[in-house]
Amino acid sequence: MQRNGCILIFSIILGIGYCIDTPFVHLLGYKLIADVGENITTTDPSYCAKVCSIDLNCTAFQILNEKCYLLKMMRAAVIENDACGYYIRNSSQVIVVNRTVDDIQQLVQNAVYNFQRRCPPGFGKTIKCSNNVIKKQVCEEYDAFLGFWWDEANKLCRAPVMNLTYECPDDTFTPTNYIYSYCHKIVPKGLIDVNDGNVYNTAEDYCKQYANSSLTSIHSSSANIVINQLQQTLPSPNGLMIGLKADSNIVNKINDLYWSDGTAKDYSNFVTGLKFPSKFTITMMTSKGTWTTDQSSLASFEYIACQTWATAYLMEIAPGV
Repeated sequence: MQRNGCILIFSIILGIGYCIDTPFVHLLGYKLIADVGENITTTDPSYCAKVCSIDLNCTAFQILNEKCYLLKMMRAAVIENDACGYYIRNSSQVIVVNRTVDDIQQLVQNAVYNFQRRCPPGFGKTIKCSNNVIKKQVCEEYDAFLGFWWDEANKLCRAPVMNLTYECPDDTFTPTNYIYSYCHKIVPKGLIDVNDGNVYNTAEDYCKQYANSSLTSIHSSSANIVINQLQQTLPSPNGLMIGLKADSNIVNKINDLYWSDGTAKDYSNFVTGLKFPSKFTITMMTSKGTWTTDQSSLASFEYIACQTWATAYLMEIAPGV
């Protein structure tokens, strides 16, 4: 199903972009080296991008022979002049201190460390950053600039050992790093009317204008608590709009609701079970941190929750160990 919204897909060589909810970059003349996950019958990159964006492990996809292949465990981008079917996610930013990379390498680095942790997914959560499942041949596919290596003595694929810090655009943002690493900011609703059919587009514009960000998506109880704590600092703590939306003003089932940034709907905190069908305008966080779409409660809507990606800074602390 196509949903309204704007996933930006940019073409890295031709420099063109077109509107389709999560940013991806269309690589021309590059092949991606990664694990191939599920495939979907489609030639529409818009639809494929939406499917990839709700899969925590999907960092890219390939359109080939009327199929969309989801790509995971990114390892490299290599020049292949005829390649034109690869799209790579471009949302989180990961900077490795003292490492100089070009634009393509930066995209690969972001994808390899897509959870913005000190170890890539699959390489453990300890400081050692190793994987005992990946075979030597696969380990050696990681681009050399990433610094991965094969530990022959222990039969392990190893990633560099890193220190990790996060940075928000400025001190008006509050960071969270539970599943995704976001920076949050709350802005006034201004002249937004909940009965405006374009209320979510207008709210996105406010987030962009006042915080260079987008509407907040919430993926854990811990993140929900942090945002509610921010809400409690407001003059009117009730009525905080979040990015859970629907394409229609009538919701018939829970799956009609989705996050405006395209991320997975893996957490919810509604005050009561939703009744269907029901009228929908916005999803609002109450002063207690619970969510509601109840029309009688929306008169207290006063603020908009916005978020942008934090920048993760990694610094290698044990090269080659």
